[in-house]
Amino acid sequence: MNTLLFVEVRKSIAQWVNNKSEELKNKNISIEILKNNDECLRIEFNFGEVLAEILVTEDDYSPWHFVFFQAGDIVDGVPKMIHDWYDNDKTTIEEIIENLDKSIDIVFKYHKEKYNN
Repeated sequence: MNTLLFVEVRKSIAQWVNNKSEELKNKNISIEILKNNDECLRIEFNFGEVLAEILVTEDDYSPWHFVFFQAGDIVDGVPKMIHDWYDNDKTTIEEIIENLDKSIDIVFKYHKEKYNN
């Protein structure tokens, strides 16, 4: 794995979250950084009834390169995946940020339509 690139990706996503925090707060989306160290960045987004998570790791055994996004809801007592996305070894940092923006928008729209918030 390219550790230098991983560090750059992790820092870029942390900066993206910092830059988005006010916008997300205005949409009633809370952010909690669950873990941020040399091995992992794990961020939870709470939309109220819907949760999303970004996981940034340098794991050789995962299907993603560095970044995994997933969002889920509970429907009739059963977990339901709303959206997921992950990068690959050709994904640029700009594409990662673009796809994280899109992913947050998809989950926000789902939440707004389902829960009228």
